[in-house]
Amino acid sequence: MYIRNLGKPSPNKNVFKFASAKVSETIMCESTLEFDAYFHHEYNETIDTFGSQPKVFFCVAFNRNS
Repeated sequence: MYIRNLGKPSPNKNVFKFASAKVSETIMCESTLEFDAYFHHEYNETIDTFGSQPKVFFCVAFNRNS
């Protein structure tokens, strides 16, 4: 498991920044789906706090990384 570093630019990945008033910070995300989910979290009254997914997990199944 490693911590993702989205702060540095990458030629292979688009990194989006979502400015949240609810959590008072700018959240980095890797996809438009994740960016759209932050809009849902921002305006959903039942969600108090949210953040970027900082950890990545690897699972080995059937002798393949997935």
